Amino acid sequence: MSKITIIVADLTRHDALKIAERVAENLRFSIDEQEKRADLRIGKGSLFLSIAFGSFMLYADLKLFIKETKHGDTRLSLEWSPPWWAGFIGTMRTKNCAKDYANELEYRFEKAGCEIVDRRES
Repeated sequence: MSKITIIVADLTRHDALKIAERVAENLRFSIDEQEKRADLRIGKGSLFLSIAFGSFMLYADLKLFIKETKHGDTRLSLEWSPPWWAGFIGTMRTKNCAKDYANELEYRFEKAGCEIVDRRES
């Protein structure tokens, strides 16, 4: 499981979720309304086509978890599982897709007047 964690000051959990949904829509991600475990589950591409055509087809299944910390900051954790069947190229395409989403989130948070406290990738 790969992960990008962003910590943002001056942002509520509710506002973070609204911005995250708007960014997903703008970047043409599909949004899974039935997800129970994550705060937001978004995706790009087709699992079937990715398995059939390997690294030629992007498949990204991203889960976003949003929590308010005891320090008053908001922690967003974007998690995904690299598609092993797509090889190195497919895995990197999924990682770049997740990074693009995280970068756009940061941009929107800063545009809303929030401060990005920290960002970590693992």
